[in-house]
Amino acid sequence: MNKKAFMGIGTLIIFISVILTATVASGVVIRTSGILQQKSFSTASEVRQGITRLMQIISIFGWNENNTITRLNIMINYLTSADEIWPEMLTINLEPQNILYLLDYDNNKTYYNKKQRIEFCNEKILDLDLDGDRISDKIVIENSTLYYYFNDTLKQNITKWSGMINISKVIEKDHNPVGEIKIVGTIVNNCTTNVNITLIPYNIIGHFILKQFDNSSIINPGENLKVIMKVPNLIENKDYSLRFIVKRAITTDVSFEIPDLYKEYTQLY
Repeated sequence: MNKKAFMGIGTLIIFISVILTATVASGVVIRTSGILQQKSFSTASEVRQGITRLMQIISIFGWNENNTITRLNIMINYLTSADEIWPEMLTINLEPQNILYLLDYDNNKTYYNKKQRIEFCNEKILDLDLDGDRISDKIVIENSTLYYYFNDTLKQNITKWSGMINISKVIEKDHNPVGEIKIVGTIVNNCTTNVNITLIPYNIIGHFILKQFDNSSIINPGENLKVIMKVPNLIENKDYSLRFIVKRAITTDVSFEIPDLYKEYTQLY
């Protein structure tokens, strides 16, 4: 009887030892996995911080129209630590609208953000509608003066044109900028000769205009950029955020709040 009791006690001791050993081992495993997870989070954070150094947001200004922000002008510095990129590699996401903005290039639009040579006398109807009234805009020459027509009655005087000209001018409707026109060429008797015209629309949601100050075809490290984008009526006292993406990698997140709007042009960041 005592022999069986001693055997039972021995078995119990072995069993308890196994449990204690397993407990200690599992604790070591859990602790090790926790350390590895912490290191992975730290590494990921360092990678993200390295990526975010690609861009620095200098300022964000909003255009106030009827107490809502309808357009953003954003100044960006592409840092010297980054590699040169093509402009098409940059995209922007606006939250909480969840709108992905793409660079405003469209080969289907004849005068869409690219230089085109056109020859015409008196007027030229454009494949473009800067003010969104569903009427094609047109350029008209009257008495050596160049006009931009939104429709048959509403127009803007661009310049008094005689001989050679090289001009860049913002096109406005009701004091609201809707685009920009650049013209290089000559006029004789209300007819153009060797004229290059570039039209840049500001009013298309889902696209943005990228203005480079060095006029190069790529974005160089250290370069300052200006982004112009039409936005869907951002309202007062509400938070928004922009996410700038290069090569499908998150580069920079910036948040801003729309204040009480009383000025035509308001700094948001």
